[in-house]
Amino acid sequence: MSALEVQDLVCGYLATPVLRGVSFSAAPGEVVALLGPNGAGKTTLLKTLSGLVQARSGTVTVGGRDVTNLRTEKLARAGVILAPEGRRLFTGLTVRENLRIGALTGREAPGIEEVLELFPRLRERIDFKAGSLSGGEQQMLTVGRALIGGPGVLLIDEPSLGLAPKLVAAVFDVFGSLAAQGRAVMVAEQNVGEAIRVADRCLVLADGGIALSAPSRTEAERAHVQAEYARLLAIELPEAS
Repeated sequence: MSALEVQDLVCGYLATPVLRGVSFSAAPGEVVALLGPNGAGKTTLLKTLSGLVQARSGTVTVGGRDVTNLRTEKLARAGVILAPEGRRLFTGLTVRENLRIGALTGREAPGIEEVLELFPRLRERIDFKAGSLSGGEQQMLTVGRALIGGPGVLLIDEPSLGLAPKLVAAVFDVFGSLAAQGRAVMVAEQNVGEAIRVADRCLVLADGGIALSAPSRTEAERAHVQAEYARLLAIELPEAS
């Protein structure tokens, strides 16, 4: 499986970059949580890594191969696959049909049966239209479809969005299993407590860059990340008038 390396990445949509000089890595077998408030650049970063936004400068390598600014379909074939915010499923197609679409990368990957073992709820809904699923089921399908693409680097954007708390835990519990199979898993999330719980390492975006990179495997490390995150947010908040 591939490792992700990012060096001095500058990216954004308009004249002023959203992110500047971003550098980090994600190793095979590692869950990396990407944290930050709305507007910090989490989605922009994942879109840049997956080819939906062009980097202005800097490099992205996967397994030592420079993949900077490759088209999304070429990045998917190289093993970089995004499970996007808002799910973006084909709502008129069934669960089975959506999963089959994930296999179009042509990479060696888990089959539908393996995904159904990972998300048993989808087995019960296999012939239902994706648009009829609950939010939690749709999120499971989004991750499952990405998994069938054979990612070495799996990017997951805001997986807790719109989910009930008990479903958030169920979805997040899967991420460690996906990483344990040799993938680098990167999760952009605003639910800080849940993200820190499953992550091996956390990156906090603030003021256009990475304000904190710290391990989060132990209780003490998780407490440190939460404290630093709270401190950084306090710095970012405007003064009361």
